[in-house]
Amino acid sequence: MDGAASEPGTGPTCATDGWRLRLDAGVWRGPAGSLGERLEQFVEEYAQVRHAEGRGEGGRAAVQRLPFARTGDPMAAAWAVRARSYRHLDRRLLQQLPAGSRILDIGAGNGWLSRRLALAGHRVLAVDVTVDPHDGLHAAAAAAPPARYARLEADFDDLPLAAGSADVVIFNAALHYSPDPARTLTRASGVVRPGGRLVVVDSPFYAHSSHGRRMVAERREAYLQRYGFASDALGSREFLVARDLVDGEVGGMVRWRRSRPWLGWRMAMRPLKAHVRRRRPPAVFPLWIGRRVV
Repeated sequence: MDGAASEPGTGPTCATDGWRLRLDAGVWRGPAGSLGERLEQFVEEYAQVRHAEGRGEGGRAAVQRLPFARTGDPMAAAWAVRARSYRHLDRRLLQQLPAGSRILDIGAGNGWLSRRLALAGHRVLAVDVTVDPHDGLHAAAAAAPPARYARLEADFDDLPLAAGSADVVIFNAALHYSPDPARTLTRASGVVRPGGRLVVVDSPFYAHSSHGRRMVAERREAYLQRYGFASDALGSREFLVARDLVDGEVGGMVRWRRSRPWLGWRMAMRPLKAHVRRRRPPAVFPLWIGRRVV
């Protein structure tokens, strides 16, 4: 975060709305209601779904192991996929970063990736809209050494950060929550210094938007049946296509490289199973690393 607090317990001012951040149990936050009604509803519904899935079980020790979940974790299969994705990101980018790099972990959740980055010697800001004590930024208090680790509750379309203040911005299973991914990337590009990196990891991509829209319809119907709500308060796309990374202003600011992590046989067999069963093609989860060139 750029700039020092002007008084105890307060921090930088939001350039968009003029309110000052406050430090609340280790998390930098705006005043009550500053996220807006749309995000507040999303946070409430998101927490309900995540708790039902069994996320956040196991306490401090479980968080510190992630993405390498313990045997018996209710989300062990999902974390096994995330672990392979993390190893791929580590090989492709993280191992090449100089120590002390300024990194934004957007969609940080319980802080597992921020912990890994901080322990590697980087200065990390974990950003999320949920401060849930089991699965959000308050859980992240257990994740990493505080000397190189800060937490910020914020909308990724309204980051109260100075231009060029980050070396790397990582959208950590997060960009598909944007209503307008190209706009979100353009705004994030402004936070990255020239020559810095934008990363999109663990978001679902489809070759055709029609396939993604079918997935969204199926998902919302399933949520209505199980939870009584469609979980669509954000108005987010809920999936991405490659054009989202090159359309509009961001296409002139960032040069992208795409790679495909090996996510295991279960994931590799999904396209064949979908074809045999005559279902829509499943999402893929590539790693995109972009360098800001202007």
